Amino acid sequence: MVILLFLMFGSSNWFITYQEDSVNKAYFTTRTKALNNHLYFHAHIALAFLFAHGVIVWGGGYVFGSGYTRAHD
Repeated sequence: MVILLFLMFGSSNWFITYQEDSVNKAYFTTRTKALNNHLYFHAHIALAFLFAHGVIVWGGGYVFGSGYTRAHD
C-alpha cells in the first residue's frame, strides 16, 4: 500500500512540472511568466502563514479551554 503512495506523489508532481514549463512558455511572455511565478510562490507563503496562524489560535483556545472547570474558586 505504501508503494502506491509513492506513485501518487510522482503523478502529482508530474503535472506541476508540465504546467510550470510547457504552459507558461507557450502562453506567457517573460514579464507575465515572472508575475505568474511571483504570485504563485507568494500565495504559498501566505497560505502557510494562515495555516500556522490558525493552528496557533486554535491551539491557544484549546489550552485555555482545557483548564476550565465548573468548580467555584
